[in-house]
Amino acid sequence: MSEVAGRKVVSIAGFEFTIKELTVAEVRALILGDGLDSEVDVAGDFLFEEIRLRDLLAFTTLTKAQVEQMLPSQLAEVLDQCKAMNRHFFAMGERMSRPRGRP
Repeated sequence: MSEVAGRKVVSIAGFEFTIKELTVAEVRALILGDGLDSEVDVAGDFLFEEIRLRDLLAFTTLTKAQVEQMLPSQLAEVLDQCKAMNRHFFAMGERMSRPRGRP
């Protein structure tokens, strides 16, 4: 594993790839979406509570084909690495999911 500012190279499920710390602009774009992701992917959108599988493509250099080949337990490892590199944004997501008026 190697790490430089905002990037960390990891190996999971036989794939070596980079986990990225997203910029504020990248997270904003992810939240707002591009209008192309209106189709629901039940397995991909609901496998994990915190993230859709398609969003892993923004946080990593994994391809859609690589993500599709991984087991849920392996994807959970990827998610853990993404959360570690982007803890502020995942914490923001938790705050956004709470009812308003509660810190």
